[in-house]
Amino acid sequence: MRFLRAFDESFCQAVDYYGGIDGKLASRFVDAVERAQMEITRFPKIGKSVKTYRVLLLKEFPYSLCYYENPPGELVGLVLFHHEQKEPRLE
Repeated sequence: MRFLRAFDESFCQAVDYYGGIDGKLASRFVDAVERAQMEITRFPKIGKSVKTYRVLLLKEFPYSLCYYENPPGELVGLVLFHHEQKEPRLE
């Protein structure tokens, strides 16, 4: 799975936020994102279909991972968004 810059930026912001609260919490967040990536890699259609992309809710955290499948087999992480923020407009 490859990731766009928006994903990397949103991921780093979330890790920094949780790290500011507790290093173990940040580590748990990273683990949750990695588990989601593994689930998506194994089952690309696992996320809810929304227009041209899919959304998978992270376990334990109020974030969703937005992604799409380019040619079959190439998965692209678009963004990681917090549920209390406005959902990003992806098209």
